[in-house]
Amino acid sequence: MVHVLLPYAALPIYAALVRIDPALLRASDGLGASRLTTFRRVLLPLAGRGIATAGIFTFLQPLGFFVTPMLLGGPGTTTIPMLIDTFVNERLDWPLAAATAMALLAMALAVMWLARRFAPAAALADVA
Repeated sequence: MVHVLLPYAALPIYAALVRIDPALLRASDGLGASRLTTFRRVLLPLAGRGIATAGIFTFLQPLGFFVTPMLLGGPGTTTIPMLIDTFVNERLDWPLAAATAMALLAMALAVMWLARRFAPAAALADVA
């Protein structure tokens, strides 16, 4: 999963970092700020939208991963999609499977709502 999701995390952050004017970093250095202060007060706020976009991408996509955790995790690992599969194929409890699927959908929609609340869609689309 890391190999699949790494580009979805790295590319928005890279796009945000490329857009930062190097003169801002030089100005911070010229004004006597340490590297940590420059990172914390200049670079991190300017790259924040790219980091938020990367976090949203890498959180929402693995919510539906089914085969990879099942094959690599073994029988002791349970994810929500695996739980839904168990409800449908082994227990034949369709209402519980539907309720669990709706809970998964609600989690994904809540993350998307939070992302839209704290980072407008135009800003996220501008970074990506």
